[in-house]
Amino acid sequence: MTQPEPMSFCPKDQIDGYRKQVNGNPYECSSRIQFDFLHHHIRSCTEISQAVKDKQTTERTALQLCAFLAHWGMFRGKGKLGDRNLYFFQEICLDLLGNKGVLSRIEGIPFENLHRKLKDSVLQEAIDGVKCAFELRGVSPTDTLVSKTMLGLLGNIPGYDRYFKKGLSKLKENDEFKGTMGFGVKGLLNLSEWCTEYDWPSIKSKADKRRLLPRGRLVDMAIHQYGRPN
Repeated sequence: MTQPEPMSFCPKDQIDGYRKQVNGNPYECSSRIQFDFLHHHIRSCTEISQAVKDKQTTERTALQLCAFLAHWGMFRGKGKLGDRNLYFFQEICLDLLGNKGVLSRIEGIPFENLHRKLKDSVLQEAIDGVKCAFELRGVSPTDTLVSKTMLGLLGNIPGYDRYFKKGLSKLKENDEFKGTMGFGVKGLLNLSEWCTEYDWPSIKSKADKRRLLPRGRLVDMAIHQYGRPN
C-alpha cells in the first residue's frame, strides 16, 4: 500500500491551533500572553536602551522578563534561575539592553531579514553575550534560556524549547526544512530564510491591538504547535 504524503506545514493552521489551545486553558493563556506584554513594553521605547533608562523603568523591564521566563517554566530544573531575585534580572537587562548592550546590534532586524541583513559574527556575539550574562552570575545558559530571553526582549529569535525542537525535527523528517537543526548562528539564519517561503498571518498583540506580533514570535508559535503531540 502506498504511504500517504505527509501534510504540508501551514503556518496559519499551526498558529490557529496554538491559539485555540491557549484560549481553552486559563493557565496556558496567562503564560502565552506574557510575551505580548513584554514585547509591548520594549517596543513602546524609542530604542531598547530606553527600557533601562532609569531605575524605575529597569525594574519594570526586569519584572516583565521575569514573568515571561517564569510562565515558560524557566525557574524549574537545576539551572538555579529560581534562586535569583529582582536585582539579578535588573543586572541582566542592563547588560543586554543598555547603551551598546549585548543585543543592541541585532535589535530592530525582523526575523525574516536576519539571513540577509545580519553578519554571522554579529549574531554570534549576541548569543555569546547573553550566555555570558547568565553564566557570570552563576546561572547555566541553556539554549532554551538564552533563546527565550532573546525572544522576549527582541521578538526576532524563536524560543528553542522541547516542543519547538520537536517541531523542527518533524519538519526535517517531512523534508520541509533542510537547514541546521540546533540553536546557533547557522540554524537561526537557515530558519530565517526558510520562513520567507511561507505566508504568515497577521496577529494582533493582546497587549495592544494596534501592534502586530513579530515574525519571530509567529515562527515560535507555529513550530512549537507543530511539535506538540496530537
